[in-house]
Amino acid sequence: MRFSQVWIITRKDFDEFRRNRYVFWTLIGMPILFSAMGPLILLSIPFSDSSLQGAEGEQVLTIILTMILFFLALIPGVVPSVVASYSFVGEKINRSMEPLLATPTTDDELLLGKSLAAFIPTMAGTYAAFVFNIIAVDIILFPIAGILYAPNLSWFIVMFFLAPAICIASIEANVLVSSRMRDVRAAQQVGGLIIMPLMLMFLGSISNVFPLTPSNLLIISAIISVVAYALFQMARRLFQREKILTQWK
Repeated sequence: MRFSQVWIITRKDFDEFRRNRYVFWTLIGMPILFSAMGPLILLSIPFSDSSLQGAEGEQVLTIILTMILFFLALIPGVVPSVVASYSFVGEKINRSMEPLLATPTTDDELLLGKSLAAFIPTMAGTYAAFVFNIIAVDIILFPIAGILYAPNLSWFIVMFFLAPAICIASIEANVLVSSRMRDVRAAQQVGGLIIMPLMLMFLGSISNVFPLTPSNLLIISAIISVVAYALFQMARRLFQREKILTQWK
């Protein structure tokens, strides 16, 4: 595989995203929106030294910090459903896929290039949101509790294991959806179903059925990584020149 050819495809999609206002503002707006929710919730609750020392206050704070991780994990799940759908379905609608397939690149190089075009800006926005929330959480809670709540081991696991796995799974799911869809919005809605496991994870955590301990987060990350790898292999088998030209209609 020639990375120079992969990067050409990636840069081409970057240029397309900059020209498409909807995609461009999604890449900027979604991380800002999700990263602002957690600190705003913290600011809305009148914590004090005594409230944090009590069991009820600690429980409320744990739920809020879990919600913040959930909001941050949504970014790599939701953003690719917009970016990747425009990258694949958009090219199908504009009938610009055929000239792209005529370039001297392999099927794997095309797929990897397009996947990187969605992965890189999504994860850049995700990590920016994480950094902002780490700073915001500590600025809000340190004067009250006298300790730094973020980042801890769970945050690092979500940042470096769970979030990339979710992003890859979301991108490759959209590749599979794109093979059957001709409407960008429909592809986004179907591809957005990747966030359903995150909803179940969050609900299981706040109900204490499946608390988001570091060990449980590693298990979830491993499961989603396996799913992401399986989706990638399925996308590789689907993303072939002959099938695209004859079936992606």
